[in-house]
Amino acid sequence: MTTERRIRPVFLILAVLVFGVLHSGGEVMAQDCNGNGIPDAQELGERPPFDDYGRGYWRFESFEASGVPNASAGGVPARMIGAVSPVTTPPTTSVLRAGFANAHAVALTSTLEAVCDANTPTACGSGPCCEANGTPGCADPGCCATVCAADPFCCDTDWDDSCAVEAQGRCGGDGHFEIDDVDGAFSFGNQSFTIEAWVRLDALGTPTDNQSKQWLVQKKPVPGGDAELDYGFLVQAGELGTSGRELVGRFGAGGGTVNVVSTLTIEDFDWHYVAMVYDRAAGKLRFQVDDQVDSRDFQKPNTVNDGPVWIGAHVSGSNTTNQRLRGAIDEIRISAIAVPRRDRLNAFPVGGDCDGNGRPDDCDRADGARDCDANGQLDACDIADGLVDDCQGDGVPDSCQTLPIGDDAHHDGESDAAAMSDGSHTAWFEYFRVQEGREAISGVGTRFGSSALGNDLTVHVWSDPNQDGDPTDAVPLCTVEYTIEQDDTDLVIDLPLTRPGPPGTGYFIGFVSVGPILFPAACDFDPPYEVGTSWIVGANEQIDPADLSANAVEFTTLDAGGFSDGVNWLITAKIGPFPGDCDDNGVPDDCDIAAGLAEDCQGDGIPDQCQLGSDAVVFGYANGLVQGDFGLQQPGGLAWFSEFRTQRDQVTLERLEIRRADLPPGEPITVCIWRDPDGDGEPSDAVLAARLDTTVPADDLGVFELPPVLIEDAGASFFAGAIVWDPNGAFEPAALDGENPRRRGWLVVDLDGPVDPVDLTDGAEYVGLIDEWSLGPGVPLVANFFIDVFGTSAIPDNDDDGDGIPNECDIACPADFNGDGLVNGVDLGGLISAWGTVAPDFDLDGDGVVSGGDLGQLFAAWGPCL
Repeated sequence: MTTERRIRPVFLILAVLVFGVLHSGGEVMAQDCNGNGIPDAQELGERPPFDDYGRGYWRFESFEASGVPNASAGGVPARMIGAVSPVTTPPTTSVLRAGFANAHAVALTSTLEAVCDANTPTACGSGPCCEANGTPGCADPGCCATVCAADPFCCDTDWDDSCAVEAQGRCGGDGHFEIDDVDGAFSFGNQSFTIEAWVRLDALGTPTDNQSKQWLVQKKPVPGGDAELDYGFLVQAGELGTSGRELVGRFGAGGGTVNVVSTLTIEDFDWHYVAMVYDRAAGKLRFQVDDQVDSRDFQKPNTVNDGPVWIGAHVSGSNTTNQRLRGAIDEIRISAIAVPRRDRLNAFPVGGDCDGNGRPDDCDRADGARDCDANGQLDACDIADGLVDDCQGDGVPDSCQTLPIGDDAHHDGESDAAAMSDGSHTAWFEYFRVQEGREAISGVGTRFGSSALGNDLTVHVWSDPNQDGDPTDAVPLCTVEYTIEQDDTDLVIDLPLTRPGPPGTGYFIGFVSVGPILFPAACDFDPPYEVGTSWIVGANEQIDPADLSANAVEFTTLDAGGFSDGVNWLITAKIGPFPGDCDDNGVPDDCDIAAGLAEDCQGDGIPDQCQLGSDAVVFGYANGLVQGDFGLQQPGGLAWFSEFRTQRDQVTLERLEIRRADLPPGEPITVCIWRDPDGDGEPSDAVLAARLDTTVPADDLGVFELPPVLIEDAGASFFAGAIVWDPNGAFEPAALDGENPRRRGWLVVDLDGPVDPVDLTDGAEYVGLIDEWSLGPGVPLVANFFIDVFGTSAIPDNDDDGDGIPNECDIACPADFNGDGLVNGVDLGGLISAWGTVAPDFDLDGDGVVSGGDLGQLFAAWGPCL
């Protein structure tokens, strides 16, 4: 069977143009290193305004009958008009160049219900104009004639998809066009971005009319309220401003909106350049009208969504179009960086060869030249111009090596479910790519399911040798052993600095269970998400991290494995720069070390003070699912709490998390921490240290912030828990876990009145372990409570002596018998007192007796311990 392949005139013309650029009279034309059809020499003199930094750039030009954009026809702008205001010659929209991050998923559309939904047959044809309808022509005669003049195929043969696209651009509309952004190419959250355009208004705003607001751009779900805005850019403020004519940035902030009103205004009906630039690194939101700039301190809320980008209008929460831009737009660009002034649309023509090597800068970038701060100028030029420091002389600005740890994630931060594989053993991991200037992986953030508590796993970063996103050939780059001690809590597991490769390199990061684990992996079903990046591996035996597919009964992405599209693991790659700036002093760590400003006893390029480990302290005994509820089943006061012991000095307790059972939200509750003066683990002498009188929260897991309590000594005992008064015997407030009891759960019962937190024994019917509370004759209750205590320690977990140096760097000084950091007369006296005896503490040479050899070693070490 043969079919006719249809080639439109635009492609034929473009083919001729491209061929003409490459060949003229049999000679190769001037060099065009980036293949954009502009000779390098010409581009260096006048850079075309197409460099969109990775998102989209649109111009609205007149069209000739052939359908080819005619950029030389004076740049006729696209009118932003309502359907009730027809124009004689409908203008159109066209993407001359768009460097979309996901070009296949970004479509330029128009909402043309008044035209495209017409279904009354006419002489031109039948069916909707903005959809392929299988017949020649469409129902609206005006739109049909316009489209067919550009493409006769639409009326001679078939009104196909290409005709529908033409109709969308040519047939007027309700004052806006849309970019369908399901892949999130235009979702910026709290990252830098720039929106800029040329506009000419037909009406001006007033502070007394909210409908006089004029929106250039909005990004949010449709329908949806402005609290969901990723961003909105207004060129007339309406009632948001003092005059109504100011530029405004409007952003969603969860439960409300944030408005930033500029001092810059548009006061007339002339053409003006406008821009809104968010510079995250500088913490600035900048507005521009022509050559005037208004800069504001601003931290944008991290609101992202997969809603469309609307250009030229605003949609209300009730899904009606209101507050349009009344006027015209000549061109508009949305960029994924804070575009510097010299590179904005009103700055052309500009040079494009900052290093003077005769090649456009974008060709240098393609060949590996860096622009790590994404300011539009090559790093080498920034350094040569003295705009940035480079203390190492490695050609990378210091500012790109001192960035704080960042995140790379495909989830919204909320756990929607816990998952496991089809096998008894599970591995789960996420695929990412290395970011420029952020080549080191320093940790992984995640949550775990409650059924996984107490189980072991290994944490890995894997390479992807063939860079295909498939982990069959994955090779572990680092491995860390870990025990799951927290559930439904955001946590970060530190990893050795791991560098998978140069920018753009793909890698995997995630977990492998050690033995069977039930539902360990937290996942997220809400956008933003990345399809095909979340992998799950299952086996009925131990999974080998070095050969993930061996013996697998399941080896797939979540999308292909029966889960719905849009599911990602709750895995966050913690991204750090190299060499980094762990002490946040603005100087790369290796420069501090080289200058003697920081010690590096391991020689790994990380200052010692940044390797002191975690100061987080967590106490808890419950291990597993809730096994039952406990209450008095009669009126009375009840206190339930756990006894804990510290393992480090200088521990500050700050927060309790208590999982409630049958205790209605809103009921009074008192949350307490008690000291144990005699340290015997028995609470009859407990002393109240912190108290919070509050109400039961709606969430099953209550989080209670208390005044800080300092426990100074390691091994000290304390109690933490809650007190309620049950006037009717209707509550069973304490959630019980009987899987791994450690006899740490205590009860205080007062059947005559509330339990007194200051004196737990006052009037108490019972003070004792829950194990010994009898439900009936000979029926003890063996269980623990779901009570967790969180705090910090002044002594990190890898600095046992608290000297500020990691344990691995502490140099042994065996002759310093009294531990004062000196070998002196005191130590000599101790050795002499043990002379001739078998005293291992003084036997320095290990010969079994304290003698002359030991004395010689002591004198050799005389002085300060080094």
